[in-house]
Amino acid sequence: MDKSIQHLTLEIPDDTEINLGDTITIIGQSGDEYIDMSEYSSWFNTSELETMLTLSNRMPIVVINKDEAV
Repeated sequence: MDKSIQHLTLEIPDDTEINLGDTITIIGQSGDEYIDMSEYSSWFNTSELETMLTLSNRMPIVVINKDEAV
């Protein structure tokens, strides 16, 4: 996973079943798994505030598959 001020890139393993329109939970709970803001921020050595700012709602969500960008 990588971050910048304007973009967030997620690496999804090839063996993961994912389709256009599926919900991806980055922070929060999905099933029995939970990632809180503190844990997510620690992956990038940033504060929780910096993390929240990088995930602002002004960034568009773009899904790119192997054939095309949506």
